[in-house]
Amino acid sequence: MLGKLAESIAEYALYQIDAGAQVIQIFDSWAGHLSPRDYDEFAAPYQKMVLDKIKEKHPEVPTVTYIKHSGALIERIAK
Repeated sequence: MLGKLAESIAEYALYQIDAGAQVIQIFDSWAGHLSPRDYDEFAAPYQKMVLDKIKEKHPEVPTVTYIKHSGALIERIAK
């Protein structure tokens, strides 16, 4: 289910770019509430799927990822 959601979010971002968006920002309001282990399993792979799909088609478009309350995850997010 998370994979399908990630695919849909990536597709929507690509439509936004095709319609003229000059930057894509991804918000994850809940990932900061996960333990590092749960973040690695339930959030990071899907965030990466979205970003990879965007960069595959539009490598020139900058992306920003915002994860609320993410201080404990900062090293994981940087990967």
